[in-house]
Amino acid sequence: MRGFTPNEFNARLSKAQILLQESDLDCLLVTNEADFRYFTGFLTRFWESPTRPWYLLIFANYPPITIVPSIGVHLLKKTWSGEIRSWESPNVSDEGISLLQNILSEFLPKNGRVGLPSGPETLLRMPLIYFNQLRSSLDKLHFVDDCEIVKNLRLIKSESEVKKISQAAAIAGRAFSRINEFAGSGVQLSKVFRDFQALCLDEGA
Repeated sequence: MRGFTPNEFNARLSKAQILLQESDLDCLLVTNEADFRYFTGFLTRFWESPTRPWYLLIFANYPPITIVPSIGVHLLKKTWSGEIRSWESPNVSDEGISLLQNILSEFLPKNGRVGLPSGPETLLRMPLIYFNQLRSSLDKLHFVDDCEIVKNLRLIKSESEVKKISQAAAIAGRAFSRINEFAGSGVQLSKVFRDFQALCLDEGA
């Protein structure tokens, strides 16, 4: 199974921009892996390192911008057609926060409203000291809840998403039907897990 087409991601971004306008928000700030991938298709194990934050800004009236460490630019270009800005990382004193600050200052009105996913199953994946610095340096901006924009977008599945979910369920179903090939009395659970993962791949995952 592979990812989605550019049309799918463009549709998600367009819907997000409409909801931003309807919610009187100027921008959506995305920092966690799941939502970043939802809007960009960017899949990488770089997220496993807490060293570097990754930012996505979705504006109500401008094309979106990703702000990422330099290590991710090459891979991101393969999945993302929007603007990419980066900084040299690692940089202990400034992991992209000044770049994020400058872009917000450049594109938003002084009293602009920045929405952040804030409900259940959300997180702010950036150092708290950076977020406090952002709010203090841009003290006229309002950092507020995103009015559940991301949640509501993800609740309603597109035809492409439904098809992908159906494919995944079918693959898992076929794998479960073959589980007796390796699972049984005396077989360690860790081995069952590994073999099941291999079986899912064999069935097309």
